[in-house]
Amino acid sequence: MNNLWWKEISGARRIIDSIIKAVENDKNVILKFSAVTPWADDFRIILSEKIEMDLTEQEIKQVNYTESDAGNYMLENFCRKDVRFNYRPPETVGKFLGKCKDLTLGDNILWVKLQDEKQLEDWLSFISEYDKASGKENRKAVFLLEIDDSFENLPEKRYFEVYSIGDEIPEYVRYTYASVLASEADVKDSLITYLSQLVTSCCNDIELIPLCINEQYRFLENPYDTMVQITADNCRSDGSEFILVEDRSRIDYLVWQAQLKILFPSIERYRVYLIQKLSKQINEKLQFPYKTNFGDLESPEELELKDLTYAIGTGRLAMDDTKEYNRLERFREYRNSLVHGKPLSFEDVRFLLSNVMG
Repeated sequence: MNNLWWKEISGARRIIDSIIKAVENDKNVILKFSAVTPWADDFRIILSEKIEMDLTEQEIKQVNYTESDAGNYMLENFCRKDVRFNYRPPETVGKFLGKCKDLTLGDNILWVKLQDEKQLEDWLSFISEYDKASGKENRKAVFLLEIDDSFENLPEKRYFEVYSIGDEIPEYVRYTYASVLASEADVKDSLITYLSQLVTSCCNDIELIPLCINEQYRFLENPYDTMVQITADNCRSDGSEFILVEDRSRIDYLVWQAQLKILFPSIERYRVYLIQKLSKQINEKLQFPYKTNFGDLESPEELELKDLTYAIGTGRLAMDDTKEYNRLERFREYRNSLVHGKPLSFEDVRFLLSNVMG
């Protein structure tokens, strides 16, 4: 489930590809992780492996760093003693290391995890001085600075590109992931699209999607209670707790939104199907423009389910098929419920999706 997200979902994989391209172009990168970044450790592993695979002339190194002085750390750990002795303040360490021609620092891509904004400011200053002094003709080290979403007001720097990891993931990307998992779940084909949209709409955290799909029928029948139970019984991949920010009324609203996207088009398909089925009667017995309480209709294609029900009830159209008439009544009620903001029960959803075309 986790590797699928970062390796095979194009919208997620594109972030990794963009970072690789930036590093290839000697751009330093700030990686800003949100609190709900999906499978953050897998992201780190996959990005590291891809960097090593694509950039074979440089080695990626994880910097275990706690000090506040980035220059002294780099001087102590990435500069030989005989070269280090030539360093003299007030020249900055960044400028000194950038000018050194006989160091192997340029063979490295350094991944530095930072704890606070003071450290970030220190590293930004060091890297900027280092890059300015390195020049374009020399290969230089590239830096990946990892921060979390507590860091605010990142300064604009000429030598950095900022990537927000796991923040504001577009719905189409979440839906793609959900649909891949739903297609492998033990549900009827008619329910796959609905299940995919339902988890996409309701799950604020990507890591909740596979857990909800694993409980597909419980989730389809009662999304809110199922999510409450799942978040209570499980934790995120980084060990933190799931936070369900939506209450029952909000989840009901999200269920309704998902049903509008998936079920309303199905109701429209049924309406078109029924008009075609009754087309001979409609053309012979109804006169257009056709008057309704909501205005005149210019053609049969404009007839709504309520118009067909009324015409049958008043004898202007005939329907001897009791099963079809009952289906028409149910679809009309489904449409009215959705139009008035009331989500359908799963029993009704299942009937609707199983009876769209007869």
